[in-house]
Amino acid sequence: MAAPVPNPGPFLWGVSTSGYQHEGGYNGPGQPHNNWAEWEASGKAEPTGRSVDFWNHFQADLDRAASLGINSFRLGIEWTRLQPEPRHTPLGEPLLDPGALSHYTEILLAARQRRLEPFLTLHHFTHPAWLGPDFWLAPDAPERFTRFALAAVTALNRALAARGEPSLRWFLTINEPNMLCLNAYLSGTFPSGPRRGIAQVIQATSGLLLAHLRTYQAIHQLYTHEGWPAPLVSFNNYASDLYWMDKLMTDLVAAPGLGVHRGDLAWWLVGRAHRFDERFNAAHLPLSKTLPYWMGALIKHTLLSFGHRALETGRLEQLADAIYNENAGLPLDFIAFDYYDPFVGNMFRLPRWDELFQPTLSLRARLLHSITSKTWDWPALPQGLSFFVRIYEEDFPGRPIVIAENGMARLRRSTWARSWRKDRLRRADYL
Repeated sequence: MAAPVPNPGPFLWGVSTSGYQHEGGYNGPGQPHNNWAEWEASGKAEPTGRSVDFWNHFQADLDRAASLGINSFRLGIEWTRLQPEPRHTPLGEPLLDPGALSHYTEILLAARQRRLEPFLTLHHFTHPAWLGPDFWLAPDAPERFTRFALAAVTALNRALAARGEPSLRWFLTINEPNMLCLNAYLSGTFPSGPRRGIAQVIQATSGLLLAHLRTYQAIHQLYTHEGWPAPLVSFNNYASDLYWMDKLMTDLVAAPGLGVHRGDLAWWLVGRAHRFDERFNAAHLPLSKTLPYWMGALIKHTLLSFGHRALETGRLEQLADAIYNENAGLPLDFIAFDYYDPFVGNMFRLPRWDELFQPTLSLRARLLHSITSKTWDWPALPQGLSFFVRIYEEDFPGRPIVIAENGMARLRRSTWARSWRKDRLRRADYL
């Protein structure tokens, strides 16, 4: 039986940032370099530049956040900024940059001063360049990440305590491990080495999930040792209606804590997959069933068959063994997911002529972007959000549920008064 989690307290309603995407100040001369630096230098990715310069303007940004009447703020701490060089103690513990550590402390204090509960992400897609492009394929990746995370959490909590503040409470260890693996080793839209394919996707997934398990245990042990109030720790996936691309990961790490015998794991996962699909079909969500929808549905059917075969052929056996060997109980103090457009049936759409004028870096990118669903075209479907909330509430009763990300992107062109969407929806309408 899974252990009860601490009372999560009041309903949280907030906004979020991610370090590399919002802070600015990466990959330039004299700046910390992460695993995107080479892509920036070669033109495969847009240079970071100042981004929105959250690093320097966090006070004003947090003022704007507080003015919305919210009570929480999700932010990440960047491994690249905290450990820009491979410096360690004689015992192998990471040596963190004191300036970056102090600055993150000030951001956390500023959030607390505005009564915004900090919600800390420990890894948001990026890692220091000195770890190499294929860090998550390395056998020691989980241990190295856990050491960094533990050092950072310890140092931040002690810095907060020195200012009379309580310890941090909410943590996401890894942001969207499913998207990190798929984008790096299947679609090639994230940096990686030359090796790509299903084997690398599974290998990177193993590293990321083991990193979560070990970091989960390390943080809980730290808090017990220091006498701090119990933390709430989890990870968040990009929600998908394809079980094998999303919920499989949550069920895998939870299986031991839910009392699933190791020998029954494969059949249990297949049963969870069938039950998920049955509930999805019974929900009758109002999806637009055009030709692109049926193309996506065909892809979904193919991937469902692959997921079953992957279990039957034992491709996940090594990862499952490692998860059971960790003996981490149920390492999800809450359930977290990101809700955008989770429906594989929306993967494809007909190209639009106006998008031919959008800057692209290659013919491959042009073709991919012209037929796959753009972020500004994601449908507004609150019924889908309700579906995922209910699924997780049924499968993990009593666990708090956190929607870690949700929103609507905008396509901006100087000649357009507002985003070009078929439904002409504005962000305010979406919210």
